[in-house]
Amino acid sequence: MEEIPAGRPTGLKAMLRTDAVPGITNGVANIPDAMANALLAGVSPVAGLYALLVGTPAAALTTSSTYMTVAVTAAMAVTVGAGLEGVPADQRGAALSTMSLLVGAVMVLFGLLRGGRMLRFVSNAVMKGFLNGVALLVIIGQLGNVTGFEAGRPTKLARALETVLNVREWRLSVVLITVATVLLIVVLDRSALKQFSMLIALTAVSVGVAVFDVAVPLVGDVSSIPKGLPMPSMPDLALAVGLLVPAASVALIGLVQGGGISKAYPNPDGTYPDSSRDMIGQGVGNAAAALVGGVPVGASVSSTALLAGSSARTRMANILIGAVVAVALLLLGPLVEQVPLSVLGAILLVVGVSAIDLPGMLDVWHASRESAVIMGITLVTMLLVPVQYAVLTGAALSAVQYVYNSSKDVRVVELRSMGDGRWMEASPPAVLPSNTTTVVDIYGSVFYAGVDLVDTLLPCVGDAERPVLIVRLRGRSEIGSTALEMLRRYRRDIAAADGRLILAGVEETLIARLQATGFVAEIGEENVFPKSDIVYGSVEAACELGDSWLAERSAEEQ
Repeated sequence: MEEIPAGRPTGLKAMLRTDAVPGITNGVANIPDAMANALLAGVSPVAGLYALLVGTPAAALTTSSTYMTVAVTAAMAVTVGAGLEGVPADQRGAALSTMSLLVGAVMVLFGLLRGGRMLRFVSNAVMKGFLNGVALLVIIGQLGNVTGFEAGRPTKLARALETVLNVREWRLSVVLITVATVLLIVVLDRSALKQFSMLIALTAVSVGVAVFDVAVPLVGDVSSIPKGLPMPSMPDLALAVGLLVPAASVALIGLVQGGGISKAYPNPDGTYPDSSRDMIGQGVGNAAAALVGGVPVGASVSSTALLAGSSARTRMANILIGAVVAVALLLLGPLVEQVPLSVLGAILLVVGVSAIDLPGMLDVWHASRESAVIMGITLVTMLLVPVQYAVLTGAALSAVQYVYNSSKDVRVVELRSMGDGRWMEASPPAVLPSNTTTVVDIYGSVFYAGVDLVDTLLPCVGDAERPVLIVRLRGRSEIGSTALEMLRRYRRDIAAADGRLILAGVEETLIARLQATGFVAEIGEENVFPKSDIVYGSVEAACELGDSWLAERSAEEQ
């Protein structure tokens, strides 16, 4: 019988007791956030609620993580908005559903391919540049809603500059509503009601606008909010080709955010979630959201942290978010139309400002100049080009940085026996000594980018006579074709000097690869020493072979 971990609810009543309050709290807190982020994506605020309604519960049932809340996030919404910019207004709804489906498909594919292992190649520098760029875009994108000024420039950055330069044309009523909303959120964030600060501010200011009949743009001016629950419909796959790149970028953002959550929050039983299965769960959530016209969803750091720090113990807490939204849609749908756009814009301003991570950027700056440059490039790219291309640029920069750092972090050392079973490291000789057994070990990458550096650090053959070189390869399951060609060239040079090349500490998998390429036959099986359970055991055996061979050759000449 399966043992029930301590603290896990054993019945429905116990489950509801531990999960109901955190689930309802998280659901209520996500409502204004989802509406604001949908507006950020350039679609109706109700699309954010539809995503929570079905996407969040569907993901909760399929992720490996108990606590991961899959919801509408600002980072993904910014990218969705950039991907939909060229879509005509009358096709936005269909395009949104199609994008959510594509995002889900990409996420599921990554999960099935065990893509969780690939996330480590997205560097922290790129993520800091990207997330801070998102924060700035969130702020820039709402300047029109919070000032009432309609800029006519073609890009967000140009529109923001135009707005700032035309302060006299701002609408005072809109600005006052924005200021009131921000101040109320800031005050409530310092009280016991901080979990509901945005919802309270949204409700209170909206009621105030209605009571005093203040003429400002409302949600209803952008889109009507139907009362009741949405009916399922199929996305328009004819739009898929043009949305594939933006959808892949949106998916990558969600997967990176989810990967961080998978590593940060263990399940109630103490085990850490499978990040690849979490990818599949996020994909399922997006597929479900697509069927009701919802915004793409992804792992939410803030909502997950709320549940992990609460009494929640099962997936029911995240499933209840959908129930909370269903109640809101059934009872409050028409009231959502009365929410001022400036209130949602103010919420996003608070979100954007709070998301700017100056300490994190300073850490990157002090840690490495290369990382600082990559962070800066990513940040500037976010502001100047469509977000989906900035995301792909950041991913490419991560890969380039990894390859570059791996290639330069290479060392070659000479190993010298101290006679008592211990070995010391020393700088290798520039030229192999004649009639001597030399042992070298290689630290760092021996793939194509690092091979040239390894080649320059290894002792050259020069005018040596009968040199014996032992190369230790312990801990390497493969070396790549470029390194293999280098070893072939090295073996020929040593053979031309009547010497001998020996490999020691070779893993079984690498031996199989070297046999398949014919290199073992070239070098001779007797010159390949498999890895020993005793550290340096194979090196000692290789040294015995090299020394005895030199002794035999010397005896033959006498």
